[in-house]
Amino acid sequence: PSGKLEVNSGTAGATIGIIINTTSVGANTYEQYKANGTVIGSVTSAAGASVAFNTTSDVRLKGGFQPVFSPLKTLNEIEVSNFYYLADPDHRLDGFKAQQLYNVLPYAVTKPENEVDENGKLIPWLADYSKVVPLVAAAVQELYNRLIGVEAHQSTQDREIASVKAEANAKASKLETENEALKARADKAEKENTAMKARLDIIEKMLKSK
Repeated sequence: PSGKLEVNSGTAGATIGIIINTTSVGANTYEQYKANGTVIGSVTSAAGASVAFNTTSDVRLKGGFQPVFSPLKTLNEIEVSNFYYLADPDHRLDGFKAQQLYNVLPYAVTKPENEVDENGKLIPWLADYSKVVPLVAAAVQELYNRLIGVEAHQSTQDREIASVKAEANAKASKLETENEALKARADKAEKENTAMKARLDIIEKMLKSK
């Protein structure tokens, strides 16, 4: 074996390689990984109901924070394919190609030093899909901020349109009022003209009768 511990489970599906069992229903740590004495990962459970595969994310161990640059564009550069493994062609699934993912997110891929071992056996590239999750979250946030911007712009436009409509309605109402006033004056003038004509007709008849 190339490692400190190797477990050969035999026929596929016939045996279980390792079982870690606990009778405690509280929080348990099944495995813990350290580097120079500092915990860098673990396998734990809460209340014995589920398992969590943890990696260090403590802010006290990090530095140089900065915004993620163009997460949506970067995410879109990752090729997502539907495929099957050559060892199991009857089952298809969705996922990434490690070599292509390496070109976009190299920290999500473990690239072997050699393509094959001393016996000519393939040494595969490995991908940690969880490393893509922060990029997905940043891309969603970018989309959300864009949506908020579009909604804010639309809201501004709606207010401007409403203001223009209100101004137009006010002007139309004013013109209608002025038009009604002009019409009333015209009607009054027409009545006065009719009355004046009637008086003139009377005067003309009186002059003709003399």
